Amino acid sequence: MEKSWKVIFCKFKDIPAIKQKPEVFEKFFTDIGKEGVFDFWNDVSYGLHKLSGAKIQLDFGPSRNWHEMKYSYIKDMDLPRGEWIKQAIDLTGIDTTKSHVMVVVNANVDAGAEGENMVVTIGVDFVIPSSMTRSRKLVN
Repeated sequence: MEKSWKVIFCKFKDIPAIKQKPEVFEKFFTDIGKEGVFDFWNDVSYGLHKLSGAKIQLDFGPSRNWHEMKYSYIKDMDLPRGEWIKQAIDLTGIDTTKSHVMVVVNANVDAGAEGENMVVTIGVDFVIPSSMTRSRKLVN
């Protein structure tokens, strides 16, 4: 059975929240052929990790306002990516035997794969690529 993907949005306690609405990220993470995360992950893994057919669930936290981590960007930015993954799992209680974890953080930190899980960084001035402004096709 294919594991699903849980995309968990986390923010540092001392960095402002991302201004974009959750709907923007839904397109960025799930649209196929629009130069978003779906295509990027397929390209950088040389086709090894295909998200096609996988269930992708986005978790923006309470009130869709991102999960706040216990970490300060200023004090903790040099921690390894495994810490961001562990914090996201702790905040959500996700069962990692059923889902891979992709953590999105709101600052530039150590990002990339950690076993079957990964960290993606997005700055506070994130703008969705123009290629994604057309129709939306969700992956379920």
